[in-house]
Amino acid sequence: MAKSKWNRMVTIPVYRLSQAELEEAIHDWAEGSEDLEELLWLCYKSHVETSSCCANWYIDFRIDSSNREYLKRMLALAEDVEESQVHILPHAANFYCGPDWWREDIGINTPGYGEILFQALKGAFTEEDVPKGCYPRILDLYDFLKDKEADLSIRLKRNKRGQYRLAFEAKKSNPNIGFFVKLLHFTDLSRYCHGYERERYYECVCHADTYEEMNEKIDKILKVFQEKWDLVPPTEFTDNMTLLEKAVMMRKKFGGTPEGVQKLNQWINENKDPEDREVHYQF
Repeated sequence: MAKSKWNRMVTIPVYRLSQAELEEAIHDWAEGSEDLEELLWLCYKSHVETSSCCANWYIDFRIDSSNREYLKRMLALAEDVEESQVHILPHAANFYCGPDWWREDIGINTPGYGEILFQALKGAFTEEDVPKGCYPRILDLYDFLKDKEADLSIRLKRNKRGQYRLAFEAKKSNPNIGFFVKLLHFTDLSRYCHGYERERYYECVCHADTYEEMNEKIDKILKVFQEKWDLVPPTEFTDNMTLLEKAVMMRKKFGGTPEGVQKLNQWINENKDPEDREVHYQF
């Protein structure tokens, strides 16, 4: 089977595609899943911007430009899908995944239950009444943190018994880890490390037995953040920063104009590992 020109691990601006190209691309991205293909069309027609997906596993959305109302409805519907979780990974991309590599995503995944997930998410566009749910609250946390350059990942999961798990994750190389741990201590989140490659991370976690209890805990976290957050985003590079983190800062410096993008490309190519391929995006 010939390799698809649309599945190249690179985000593709769909507004640049012809109708025929769009139909071909969405069909390929769905990887044989009719429910995922229908969901992608519903998202496209409702201005919910997707960034990646995988049949029987997950779908990711752009937070900054997606239609928030539909995004909230999908998050709420995902809550009832077995073993689902939502996550926001700040600056998790790399320079080679498309010209908008710097933008943040919110992902919904449920390994092995993708078809059930996609069927449920379609209801955000077709059903009148959608439960409020707890998953949409992750957007409230994102809205507070998005301009803080905290480099914190957020994960929220509901298990089969209806219990919730909320986790904030920071790399141990993060120079502000002490601030985060101290701040999250006020919210009754405890620090511990576990799981895949968790030795490189601090993970602060809280649990709740009910929807109401988790909502109360999220309210408390936001209150503590608003009252005690006094960390100023960095204006200079630190020794622990990755090239990606530095590039996010440089993007703000250069701006999003074609000239700024050209300067950023040049800066990345001058500072990247010589063995990595060059970055040369044009807008």
